[in-house]
Amino acid sequence: MNTLPVRRTLLACLIGAAAAFAVAPTHAAGGKPATAAETAVSYSTIKVDGLNIAYREAGDAKNPKIVLLHGFPAGSHQYRDLIRSLAGKFHVIAPDYPGFGLSDIPDPASYSYTFEGISEVVRHFLAARLRSHGLFVQDYGGPVGFRIVGRNPKALDWLVIQNSNAYEVGFTAAWDGFRGALWKNRSPETEKPLAGFLTHDAIKSIYLHGAENPELISPDNWESDSRTSCRGPMLCGSTSTCFMTTARTSISIRSGRRFFAPTSRRR
Repeated sequence: MNTLPVRRTLLACLIGAAAAFAVAPTHAAGGKPATAAETAVSYSTIKVDGLNIAYREAGDAKNPKIVLLHGFPAGSHQYRDLIRSLAGKFHVIAPDYPGFGLSDIPDPASYSYTFEGISEVVRHFLAARLRSHGLFVQDYGGPVGFRIVGRNPKALDWLVIQNSNAYEVGFTAAWDGFRGALWKNRSPETEKPLAGFLTHDAIKSIYLHGAENPELISPDNWESDSRTSCRGPMLCGSTSTCFMTTARTSISIRSGRRFFAPTSRRR
C-alpha cells in the first residue's frame, strides 16, 4: 500500500484546517464540497476493560483511518473542528482517555492513572475497531500513542506529532518543579501545587497565555475542560501520576525508530 498520497492529503487537510477551517468548506474525497451528512459527527461510548470510553467519530468507514489522541487537560472536544475538516476524506475517530472528557473516572485506588495504563485502554479500544490507522498525537497523546505503536507497529500507517515530547531532553527548565517534586520525591506535600494547576483560571490561561488575539479563542475550550477533564479523582489521580511518569516515558520509547517503519516501508 502506497500511503504517500494519503499523507499528502492529510497534510493538506491539516494545514487548511489550521489556517481557515472556520470559513473554508470541507471537501470530500472526490474534490467536491462535503455534505453535512458526510461530515456529521457521532458521539458514542463503548465498554473497554470495564470502563465506558467516550469517543467521537466521523467520515466514511471506507476512507483511510485516522485516530486523534488528545492532550492535557482536554478530551476529544479538543478536535471538534478538526474532525469535521478531515471527515470528508478520512474516517476519523477521537477517544477520551479514562478520567478525561466524558469517559469513566475509575477510582485511583484500583486504576493506574499512568501513560502505561491509559495506553492499554486506548490500545484495546482501537484493536476492537481498526486493523490499521494513522495517528495524530498532541501533548499527552504522544506518550499514549508511542506506547500503542511500540506494541503493534504494523498497525501504524502514518504518524503526525504536534507539540509532544518523545525524550527527556525535550523538557525545559519550566518542568524543574515537577521533575524534582513528583518524579523524584512524590508525597502529599509535593502534590499540593497541582491543585492550583487544575483550577478554572489556570486551565483558561493555558489557552490564552501568549495569544495575540485572545478574543478569537472560544471559551468553549476551558469551560469544557474544567467541567469534564478535571472531575472527581482525576484531580489527584490521573494528572499528577501522568506528570510523574512523563520522564519515564522517554526510557520506554528511545528505541522507537521502528515506530516509523510502517510508513517508510510502504513508500
